[in-house]
Amino acid sequence: MPLTADDLGGYAAGLYRAALAYPELVRLTAWARLEGVATPAGAPGRDDKLEAIAEAQRAGLVTSSARADDVLALVTSMALTWSDLGGAGTENTPAAEHDRREQTLAEAVRRAFHC
Repeated sequence: MPLTADDLGGYAAGLYRAALAYPELVRLTAWARLEGVATPAGAPGRDDKLEAIAEAQRAGLVTSSARADDVLALVTSMALTWSDLGGAGTENTPAAEHDRREQTLAEAVRRAFHC
């Protein structure tokens, strides 16, 4: 999922949609975490995302009160709140509810991290 650091809310909403489209990846990731498999520092795309957030922090677009890796972890966790792992279920959720969740998520992320 590409990240544009000046729109972390949009990134979170996109990640939410990706989790809906590929729930098996969310489950595989969760299983890996249960097994103690850490995301490697050089994981594809991770370093680029961290650098984009750090650059946005230097530009005053994203709060610098948290480290870039913490911002990424929190935004990711927020985006996955309603995944199967979050307990809310997604299989039979109406489209209007997904739209509402995306809007709520994007706004919450913007308020939490954008300056």
